[in-house]
Amino acid sequence: AYSNSTVKKNSTISFTPKAPPSDVPVMYSFVCRNPSFGWVNGTKDLTVIYDRGRPNITLLFSAMAFNRTLVNITYSASDSVSPNSSCVLSYGSKRYAANITSGENRTEEINFTRQGRNTVTARCVDLAGNMAIKSSYVFIDAVPPSVTVSSASAATRLNGNGTRSTSPCL
Repeated sequence: AYSNSTVKKNSTISFTPKAPPSDVPVMYSFVCRNPSFGWVNGTKDLTVIYDRGRPNITLLFSAMAFNRTLVNITYSASDSVSPNSSCVLSYGSKRYAANITSGENRTEEINFTRQGRNTVTARCVDLAGNMAIKSSYVFIDAVPPSVTVSSASAATRLNGNGTRSTSPCL
């Protein structure tokens, strides 16, 4: 209990509550009374929500390697206490910001400009300021292979049954 007989009407008090062992809402009640007369002037309830956990980020891809440069990247952020998180999905210098309700899937269409391995990073902050970062990569191979066909020389030609046909009198 907190008690201070010098607090005047319409003044502000501060207190530092002891955090509970788990992230739960805790209600504190403030009672204003006149200690000389023993009567209560009023009460005020304050609910404090403790949130020490970071959001959990999930990056969802249908595949890790793509043969095209325009790819849908889906991600989500969930938190057991905060109802939503502020998130930024990034690739290189591109940034895609969103406020995400806990558990909601968010999809961004990203045009990858580089062939090969590309890193995608999601950074989310919940309402209490707890931050989480998760990265993954997308491999882009949008260049088809090249094929070169040449005819074989007379010495390496095969007949229909897979044996070499040679003529000793050439």
